[in-house]
Amino acid sequence: MKRALITFGTSLALALAAVVVPAGPASAVTEAAPGAPCDSADLGRRQGWANTMEIAPVITHFKGFFVTAGSTGTHSVQMTYQQQLTVQVMNETSISTGFNFGIPFLTKLEVNAKFALTKTTMTTTTEQRTLTWNFNQPGYYAVYSGMHKVSGQMNALQCHRVQKEDGRWVTEWNRRAAGTYTTWGREQEGVVRCEDTVPANSIMRVAQIELGCAGEAAQRAARAARAADDVKPAKPAAGSPATAAVPPGYACDPGYYYVQSTNGMYMIADDTPYMFWWTSPTRFGEALWTVCHGPADATGMQPSVLVSKTWNACLGAAPGATATEGAAIDWGTCEAVPLRQKLYIYRDVPGSNLVGIQLAYRGGMLSQNELAPGVKLQQSEGGKPDGSGTYRLVPA
Repeated sequence: MKRALITFGTSLALALAAVVVPAGPASAVTEAAPGAPCDSADLGRRQGWANTMEIAPVITHFKGFFVTAGSTGTHSVQMTYQQQLTVQVMNETSISTGFNFGIPFLTKLEVNAKFALTKTTMTTTTEQRTLTWNFNQPGYYAVYSGMHKVSGQMNALQCHRVQKEDGRWVTEWNRRAAGTYTTWGREQEGVVRCEDTVPANSIMRVAQIELGCAGEAAQRAARAARAADDVKPAKPAAGSPATAAVPPGYACDPGYYYVQSTNGMYMIADDTPYMFWWTSPTRFGEALWTVCHGPADATGMQPSVLVSKTWNACLGAAPGATATEGAAIDWGTCEAVPLRQKLYIYRDVPGSNLVGIQLAYRGGMLSQNELAPGVKLQQSEGGKPDGSGTYRLVPA
């Protein structure tokens, strides 16, 4: 006698498995599923059963990387470690190809996920990873490596004799211990910019979010602007309130700007610049900045300075700190030939006011350790993966 074997459906619905008469003694003869029949040969078996499944893209290594108009071409970018990966079934992380019920469970899970899964113990070290890429356009790039994480709730099924409501005794697969599972798909790596249109639930989209890109609205604006020229900063105009303080050859936009984090805090010029919530920023000069531009330099970029209304002084790195990761951003008398105060302001999402701000001297980016009030501005080599180095330049 022969009956069809059960398949593990994508809906994770319960299904009865069929029984096949063994060709020889003491061999397992049924496919495990909750409520499916089993026989004496299955009494020593235990089978994993997924109750839920969630597939989520995860970034494992990341770096924000600026490419100026004069530096396109092939670069080797060293990404920093983001998250450790482990494979776990029923809270067990020591999974091998030997005597272990995790392997058959993950093999069946792979059919449901529709892509290859890691089936044995794996961990990701904290070492950096390097990606070599041809950057043929200037812009702000997310350089990433990632995988799809597959996780959920599960049971261990065991063959057991139970009594039904009608009084019959049957031997069938029953749910026993409950737990969780986690495994991973294949590694993906590449680069992506805010302007790029990517699938919503992809590793590329997560990389955009890590970069600090603004959501669907900014992507729609980027798509609409692709046929036109990129939005350029307004031409410098003389007569700004800060004109007397800025370096020779620099001209300032009229009026003032706010520099806001992506969660709405304002950059405040206090003893040391920091981000803070402000209910009425127009009442206080500490939140107002003048943007002044110089002539294009050897990189082809137009340098800028940010001048505080309160102090009539320029934002920049403190002396001796230009090559120090995490060094505090400060302000001081505007330099006649800007060195520490010379900035590149990147506008990489057409149609939006999102900017990245780079210290031109050593290439460090303005950022904070976290998007929280009172956190001081600092420089970091490649920006922050949580988007804390992306700002909005908003006319006051």
